[in-house]
Amino acid sequence: MPIAEFVSGSQRQQGLRVAYRWSSGAGRVVDRAPREPVKWPSPAARRADSDTRIDLDTAVEPVRAEFRSYRAVDARTGVPTDTGIVRLCDTPAINAVACRTQLDGQTIRVDLPIGLGPYVVLYAEWYVPKNMRIDPSISSYSASWAFHLR
Repeated sequence: MPIAEFVSGSQRQQGLRVAYRWSSGAGRVVDRAPREPVKWPSPAARRADSDTRIDLDTAVEPVRAEFRSYRAVDARTGVPTDTGIVRLCDTPAINAVACRTQLDGQTIRVDLPIGLGPYVVLYAEWYVPKNMRIDPSISSYSASWAFHLR
């Protein structure tokens, strides 16, 4: 499963994986829902004058990528206190204008859209070809990562 890193200028910070559906080393598909309390990473600085993005350490572009951002979270549970804002990214399968994904060597770059709140979740989903499925009924894998930006 890919690792996600926030990149702004020379700063890099690994995202906290909060949920996923992925294959395990034991030959089965594992579904993990978000757990409470949500432990957000330490705040990472967003530089307005630099290229800000999330890097996924995979060469396979997701079919869906979206950002959800929130203004505040509950101090006890870490759960967002508002409905948030959704920004859909342009991928090979979806036309969108808020942000885009692109292959950069062995990394997928996901541009950070403008207007995001300080608590950000990146959700990405990948199609699994029929001949690579562990469970024939599961046609996609997905993961979500949390980032705390300032």
